[in-house]
Amino acid sequence: MKKMIHFISFSCVFISTILFAGEPDPNSYAEKFPTIPKNARIAILPMAYDFAAVPQEVPEIQDALIKQLQLLGLTPVNVKLDPTSMPKGVDRLFLLPNLANKEIRPEKQKFLLDLKSQASFDIALIPAVVSRAAKLSGQSAKWDNVKARLEIKGFGSGMNMEWTGSRLGLSLEIDAYDAEGNWLFTSYGGISIPYIINTKDAMNDLKPRLFESEKDQELLQKGIEVALKPLTKKVKIVNN
Repeated sequence: MKKMIHFISFSCVFISTILFAGEPDPNSYAEKFPTIPKNARIAILPMAYDFAAVPQEVPEIQDALIKQLQLLGLTPVNVKLDPTSMPKGVDRLFLLPNLANKEIRPEKQKFLLDLKSQASFDIALIPAVVSRAAKLSGQSAKWDNVKARLEIKGFGSGMNMEWTGSRLGLSLEIDAYDAEGNWLFTSYGGISIPYIINTKDAMNDLKPRLFESEKDQELLQKGIEVALKPLTKKVKIVNN
């Protein structure tokens, strides 16, 4: 009983540190959108993150993003920045998620205009993995247009327990711009609940790998699909 009280207290402290976004649609959009060809070139800039476990997962997230763009008939172009030729500060610029640093948008726009002279693209995506609040309902979590079942271990795997409040979730944020550097949209799709609820030891255990299981992979694919929806729902794609 004492251990359970400790666990509940721990959870409350953990939950209180997360800012819960209650908007029905987490995305924001520009007023006008361009028309692009069916096989449009989509530049993918380096991926930012605000969660310590993400760097080892970046290649897998990037690959999944590229594959989904290809399934849409688009042509993804993975942009790699050369540290020796980048303007001062650009390396830091793309380590900052747009969510908490909207004031850096003009700097990103300026960089994209310079990039246009070196690499041809129709749309540029600046991706980031960001911490978001997932609302709990029973043993499931909902956030950024996805739903995932919590992973629980200990005390019968928590079958008789239910949780309310919120829990840390990770989302793919996509900041999109057209070829002229005009901002188009910022979208989100939930891709991971990075912690396992350990009821036995009253801990939230960080997963060794975020996308190791089949369910984790399914959530990653769903989250990317959701984050990319504005690209096909807002931007008009036409046959050449």
